[in-house]
Amino acid sequence: MQVAQNNNVYSSIRGKITVLSVAVTDLDGTDQYNRILALLHTSNPDTGLLVWCNSQSAMQNLDQWLQKQGVKAQRRFLNEQVPAIFKCVLLAPQGQYALTNYTHWIRDPFLWKQEPDGALSLLGSAFAKNEDSLWAMLHLRHLQLEHKKPVRWQKEVIPAAGGNILFDEDFILVGARQFQAHAAKIGRETCIQNLFNALNGPQDPPAFRRIIEIGKNAPQEPAKLAHIDLYLSITGRREQNRYVVLLGKCVLLANASAPSPAMLALTAQLNTYLDNVGHQLETAGFCVKRNPMPIVPEAGSAQPYLCAYNNCLLEVGDFHATVWLAQLSFGQEAQPFYDQLKHLELENIALWESLDFEVRLVAANFHSILDDQGSLHCITNEVLRN
Repeated sequence: MQVAQNNNVYSSIRGKITVLSVAVTDLDGTDQYNRILALLHTSNPDTGLLVWCNSQSAMQNLDQWLQKQGVKAQRRFLNEQVPAIFKCVLLAPQGQYALTNYTHWIRDPFLWKQEPDGALSLLGSAFAKNEDSLWAMLHLRHLQLEHKKPVRWQKEVIPAAGGNILFDEDFILVGARQFQAHAAKIGRETCIQNLFNALNGPQDPPAFRRIIEIGKNAPQEPAKLAHIDLYLSITGRREQNRYVVLLGKCVLLANASAPSPAMLALTAQLNTYLDNVGHQLETAGFCVKRNPMPIVPEAGSAQPYLCAYNNCLLEVGDFHATVWLAQLSFGQEAQPFYDQLKHLELENIALWESLDFEVRLVAANFHSILDDQGSLHCITNEVLRN
């Protein structure tokens, strides 16, 4: 049974998403367009999808494609006001900039935060690549949302990528490797204080009081688990009022041939790390449930990659909760591992439903980006929650 929760605190999961952002570039094609279309079809009627287009040509290409699918989007340039209520707005820079090649990974460079006075803040990540940081500074700090104050830009206050931090109630989960690297650069106490100040703001007493460095005591962080949103999902208080966290457990998908020793070793390495994280979270008082995280095995020159079902979108309200999962079985019917993948997908769905979540599947091809260690959560960013 779901427990009523306080939704007045800044959180990675609480409240209805009223504005969700995604991004397209001139290099993106139908895979990213179809992911955007699937989000439009599965999002709430009152959720606005704000599509940042890195150039006017990217905006025109996407707009023409959407029109062919029967979707009418509004176009806006950055110096024009975005309406308070909309379904899909395509936003592009007014001028031509040298740095407009930001990719569709819109999660990592920053977090959006609505301040108590109603203003929007862009909380910059210390691990944003140079162009990623300039993208937000040059462009999104000038975003004009109807009935909202000007955007505030806070540079390098988040000591991790946006996909490497999750927070709710009184806790902040952050990837240990990035957190410790930034702490070594600016000083641990400064790093901690900057993070608390950015997330708590002027709230008194402060909501967030503890930072948990995920993987702090584990063996070296595997490259395929570089961000915690790939393998962790925070869900709120659920069973006996305990805070439930879903943690992935790697399952190697069967291919046409027997698994190689290297693939078996990789699976074992990833699960050793994840088991360590699970112990860390249980020690911190969380109820940890494990969900299957399939590994697509290497095939020829293609490297293995994770089917990161934890990389999802969440809305947790007082008495209703929704999760959007990438439908990773979509378009994979010809693969030898399809039946097993479909079965594990259904296991993930059942686990979320057992926690009283409504599950919505985003039906599009995510496999073309999974090998870059990212999925649904990585290509979206919540601008506003209600």
